[in-house]
Amino acid sequence: MRLRRLVEIKQSGKCHVPQEVVDDFKTGGELKEWLEIALLESIKKVGTDRCKFKAVKAEFKVRCKVVKERMLHKEKEVKGKWVTREKMEKSGDYSRESIAAIIAYCSRFPQALTRQWKYNTSIVEYFLEDETTTTLRLTENHRRTEEHDHGDLEGVAPDHGPQFGALDIGQDAEQPEVVGEQVTADLNKFMDSLQGKISSIFDMVATMRDPQNPAPCERYILLANELDAVSSNMEKSFKVLAECMTELKMDKVEKLEPQNVKLVALVGKIKTEKDLVKQPCAELITLEAQYKMLKKAIAAAKRKSEPSQKEAEPKKAAKTKSGKNKKKDAEDAQEWEEDEEEEQPEKKTGKAKKPGKGEKSKGTTSAKNNALKRKSKKGSGAAK
Repeated sequence: MRLRRLVEIKQSGKCHVPQEVVDDFKTGGELKEWLEIALLESIKKVGTDRCKFKAVKAEFKVRCKVVKERMLHKEKEVKGKWVTREKMEKSGDYSRESIAAIIAYCSRFPQALTRQWKYNTSIVEYFLEDETTTTLRLTENHRRTEEHDHGDLEGVAPDHGPQFGALDIGQDAEQPEVVGEQVTADLNKFMDSLQGKISSIFDMVATMRDPQNPAPCERYILLANELDAVSSNMEKSFKVLAECMTELKMDKVEKLEPQNVKLVALVGKIKTEKDLVKQPCAELITLEAQYKMLKKAIAAAKRKSEPSQKEAEPKKAAKTKSGKNKKKDAEDAQEWEEDEEEEQPEKKTGKAKKPGKGEKSKGTTSAKNNALKRKSKKGSGAAK
């Protein structure tokens, strides 16, 4: 029933699958059988829930071509054996450069040409073409890589017959020429970009941990810690890439001929490190969005705190002004008392000469005048 729903043509003329699949379903027999196998494999992978019907449709489209190739015996066989680095070294059949080249090539297609050693999962085995011990069927390998990247098989055994693409049979994969100077230029550009990301993370962390931030909360601290973790991973990759750059320039690897074993091995190491740094870069994109939101919140909180600071400043000025006035009043009172003390001795002794008409006591009048002037100034200032 599900197969009929997948291949039927709607009233609008649309169909979930290509016309070739519809024709095979109508023909029946063996051609219909491989469609049923493809559907069963799709359901087995995705699940039987009704909500996953769209996922089953997408998986069915991919499986149709793969299963049909398998049913028509269009499989490619590559004979070889799984070996570890230690086995290759002990056999004596391979030089150090050859071993490095084999590992670098297999590392480019980890889903197809590498696997964990069943006796010790920390050791990696590499598929070495030998044509004597084991058989690797590309259709089975293709099914494995559909769960990851469709391009993992394009480099398997390039010198022995046609290659499988994502869905179709392709031509021999041509290996791009590795030029040392171009590798150096690309690596330099990538390192500059990575360094810029690390610097931007440093600025963001400094903003989140600024002691002047109004009421820092757990969100600031959590974001700063996550940014530190991303920066740490990026710095590790940057260090490895810097070592590769040193080897390219100092050891003059970039001057070697294209496709040199040492150069190819170094390029494989650079590519692996670039793949590792993709995850921290993706995390940084998410954290940058959170940082922008928190930065806006910080700016808004600072704007709210500014008016209270401005209101506090006039109060301080008023306090200082009133303090100055009190000090000045105290000085005036002290001078007034001194003037009175000067007059009192003269009255007691009686020796003071009485001023004649039109004459005034110079000492007393000057002191009183000064005090009166100060009082009048204070009165005018208060009136103002």
